[in-house]
Amino acid sequence: MNLFLLFLLLFRVPDLFKLYYESKYDELLKAFYQDQKLEADPRYRALVASVYVKLGDIDSAERYYGSIPLERKDLRNFDGLSFKIGELYLSKGEELKSARAFYESYISNHRRGESLGNIAKITGISTEMLTDSVLKGLFSRKRIFLIVPTTGDFAEAGEEFARGFRIGYSGSYEIIDEEKSGFPSLIPKEAIVVGPLKGSSSKFIDESYNLPWIWISPYSSYVPTRARFFFSPYKSLLDESRFIVSYIVDSLREQNIILVRDTSWLDGLFSEYLKISFAERGRRLKGELVLDNPLKVSIDTLPIDTERVKIVVISGLTDNSYLAYSQLKTRYPGLFFIGTSGWIVRILDLPGYMLSITAVGAETGMPELIRFRDEYKNFDTEFTKKYGYTPSELARLAYEAGKILSLAEGETLGEVLINLKKIRYLLSGAGILWNISGNLRVTRIKEGNIILEEGKYGEEESEESREN
Repeated sequence: MNLFLLFLLLFRVPDLFKLYYESKYDELLKAFYQDQKLEADPRYRALVASVYVKLGDIDSAERYYGSIPLERKDLRNFDGLSFKIGELYLSKGEELKSARAFYESYISNHRRGESLGNIAKITGISTEMLTDSVLKGLFSRKRIFLIVPTTGDFAEAGEEFARGFRIGYSGSYEIIDEEKSGFPSLIPKEAIVVGPLKGSSSKFIDESYNLPWIWISPYSSYVPTRARFFFSPYKSLLDESRFIVSYIVDSLREQNIILVRDTSWLDGLFSEYLKISFAERGRRLKGELVLDNPLKVSIDTLPIDTERVKIVVISGLTDNSYLAYSQLKTRYPGLFFIGTSGWIVRILDLPGYMLSITAVGAETGMPELIRFRDEYKNFDTEFTKKYGYTPSELARLAYEAGKILSLAEGETLGEVLINLKKIRYLLSGAGILWNISGNLRVTRIKEGNIILEEGKYGEEESEESREN
């Protein structure tokens, strides 16, 4: 005789499975809770979990689903249980739990295609990239690697970076010497990488076989072409440059644009990014005015042919940006001025009533900017107290990377990846906004007030909307 039937006869256990398929859920639950022997059996816990899924009681469903042994994939997927649990979690916005449930459904060969598609939607990883090994790594314990020079001529800079990072992130991580030959081979593909410092090293990682999944590069201005989840203030600047160009070309529909910048490294980088962005659209700047740094110029030495030039791009990233803007605005009030999120950041340092310009950046406001500034003051104080000197920009950028990982803290790579999506932006010590997951927006700064542009981007603008 079947052992299960014998068990039913000897102990007079109601046929809960029969009640389940007859949708007699109240009777099933009553019988289950009246017999402690049933609650100890994982088969019935799977059955009860399925009942609570059907009743929409996610908390009870989760409790019984979680009590089923992990090795019993057959029970965890009874009547499509894992997939249904995944759907319930997703409806509640609990993405990590949802992804794990869909993963169990996938490895149990239940609705594999749909399970994989849901995991891709949750994580942002394309289904083509979600191989079995990648999926396994996604739900494995995370490993963080800090890549800095610990030997050679730049070892001191590496230590400065590591000090800033330690204050921003208190979790565990491993250090790889950036100066070590072939160091990318030491990085597992399923890794979180912070660093390196040199652009040549970043390019080396980008071109290597083993790409890190999550890559945070606070200092190197090299923007990789292959990495999917790459975060950098300079990538944000490149994205803003592209957005500025698209806005000018598609919405303002202007071709007569010049760039006004100083000779600083940051303004030079913005110039490079802007030219790349125009070239990608088959356009180019009409001209570029390069001013001395520090700025020693009067409005009389800034001749602009207003018959040919309609738009002036000024980054907003340096002190000279405002000096150039104020002089040009005074002499040429009819020009349209546009720049990066640097203008939004600089609102805290400038007389607000004197600033009216269009800026592109992440959606933000004064309370967030003030909060970020207060955090930096606290960091400076803590760093100085701990190490006996004022932190450099390098240390501040490293602190930001640590801050990002602290905000996205999680035990697994997938959890970190999902939590990163909840961070919209972060203020950079370089005067830029790290755009982590936010949408770039066109912002009007009028007399120091941040006003997000209304209306759909790309629509033809009226003359009134183009006024600064």
